[in-house]
Amino acid sequence: MEVFDAELWAIGLMLDVTIEKRETLQRHAVKTVAIFSDPQTAIRRAAHLEPGPGQRLARRINRC
Repeated sequence: MEVFDAELWAIGLMLDVTIEKRETLQRHAVKTVAIFSDPQTAIRRAAHLEPGPGQRLARRINRC
């Protein structure tokens, strides 16, 4: 993985963990989860599904 891919993978992993813990979060009245990430290129890439580097990871993020 390149650094760019690792950043997208980490965002996707946090979404997976949040979904996995959804019931626990709801029991504690948590309605919003914020994932903080600084790399602007990864954030911009996750926002669209157009072909190119990181497309598979961006699709995974968008599915979550």
